Amino acid sequence: MTELSQLVKKHFGFEPLQKITSVLKPYGLRTDVPKDPSKYQLPSIQDERFKKDDLELWTGGRGGRKIKYVPKNYPFPRVSEALHSYKVLVPYAWGNWSESAGLGGAYSDIIIAFPNVATTETWQESGNFTSLNIAKKHAKYLMTKFVRALLYVNKFSQHSTTAWGAVPIQDYSEDWWELSISEINEKLFDKYHIPNEIRKFVNDNIQDKNESNIVNFK
Repeated sequence: MTELSQLVKKHFGFEPLQKITSVLKPYGLRTDVPKDPSKYQLPSIQDERFKKDDLELWTGGRGGRKIKYVPKNYPFPRVSEALHSYKVLVPYAWGNWSESAGLGGAYSDIIIAFPNVATTETWQESGNFTSLNIAKKHAKYLMTKFVRALLYVNKFSQHSTTAWGAVPIQDYSEDWWELSISEINEKLFDKYHIPNEIRKFVNDNIQDKNESNIVNFK
């Protein structure tokens, strides 16, 4: 994977995806905050939407993925710049590190999040987009084997908080971003002039994913 990373970084205009990936806890909320917000000196969190402008709060943990709600003026300890934009939520522990599923292990689903959606520390925010269409392209990009191979370069545990430094930012200007994830994967290999032996290694050793693994894609 190091050779793949070296070839990608030589490409003109390389910028790492780390630049548009949030810190851990983009809203300053621990995973357990919905159970007892008062533990963190925070107001209550709602199980349903009471007002039209309430914010969605995506939570996770042992109970699985859930959506809670908070008022638009909720006092988050931190507020992400992407709160009112489209973005993609990626588990901060992405890839279970079980090599039987391939390099990096098995990767769980990611989520296209709409404007006015916040999250607990279960996810990192990737991107800050003005349109759903671009967010969809970004989600497909993250699910390519190309990206997950480059993520693996700097990923030394399940946690991927600071591991995006070898993954290049895309501007999604090429027409092939409308293609399927598997087709986009090959177009990325072409774009960065990746030799056939490296392509084969990546395709043989990274878990398959498709559009069904992107929540809110359709």
